[in-house]
Amino acid sequence: MLKINFPSKFYKNTGAIDGNVTLYVNKEIKISKITLFFKKIQKINIEYNNEAFKNYNIAENRLVIDKSFDIDIYGNKNNTINYQNLRFGKYEFPFSFLLPYESKIHGSDRNANNLNNKIINGGSTKLISYHNDVCVMIENTYQFSAKVFYIENDKNEIFTSEISNLNILQETDPKQKLKVSLKVFNLLFYVIKKTVYIKHDKLFYFSGDLVNIEIENIKIKSSIHIEIYENFKFIDGFVRSKKIAEEIVNSCKNKNFINCNIKLPYNCAATCEEETFNVEIVLKIKFRYFKNEVVINKTLNVINPIYGNLNYEEYYPHEVVRFSNLFIEF
Repeated sequence: MLKINFPSKFYKNTGAIDGNVTLYVNKEIKISKITLFFKKIQKINIEYNNEAFKNYNIAENRLVIDKSFDIDIYGNKNNTINYQNLRFGKYEFPFSFLLPYESKIHGSDRNANNLNNKIINGGSTKLISYHNDVCVMIENTYQFSAKVFYIENDKNEIFTSEISNLNILQETDPKQKLKVSLKVFNLLFYVIKKTVYIKHDKLFYFSGDLVNIEIENIKIKSSIHIEIYENFKFIDGFVRSKKIAEEIVNSCKNKNFINCNIKLPYNCAATCEEETFNVEIVLKIKFRYFKNEVVINKTLNVINPIYGNLNYEEYYPHEVVRFSNLFIEF
């Protein structure tokens, strides 16, 4: 049995991916190499059926394997093959590496504006869909599998693991706290200037999480409307937005500090910034201050996890043997 283990539920696309390959041996074999295979698959289907959108070049239907590579986590050092005899038991082979999936927006793109030559890391998006005039479906999958090359009964053999999925988080807004300056006017006369702070409790959220919000340094007499939107922004300028959650907080009179919360839907899309489109999860807070309506927008970092790692364990009454670690940087 061969299994890939990731100790974390998710990984940031700017950090190292670490884990280990576990090999269960029930008879003596001689291994020469263990290789880890990575593949990023992107499925996109964008359709529109309304004349209002005919000038937008947004129709796509494609399946692309964006990146793939393989690394040897054991064996083949210095171009030599060193065989290792393994007896009955459980063995672990750690690994650590950086995902090499960066792309550029080229200056020839007419709508790139100030994004020329900006490096963009592809984020993880499980699924996003809109209906009626436009339908957008996106799915990024990060797949890993491992192969063991070994000799048994004087024959070269290969054993392949099941595919494991990796959850990647792309942070598009690293700040938890937002500073907002409010100016309220009465006709032509300046009345008041106020600095408000909007803070949420985490740097990132999983779909289905509760978002706790603090509003500081303002007394709000009206109710507070909290909404969450999924925004799809295509590079040609097309924007499609959908409200996915809403909460109303009742009157908060004479309070200078307000706590409220809203729950992300379980099918909420993940934060994603790609070469031709962005997916944003936007927190919108609305309230009345004096006679003015105040609307504050704050983007959230969201991951929609894909579960596919093996959970099955076989019992072997032996100590785990950990082979030396290997760090590979791209």
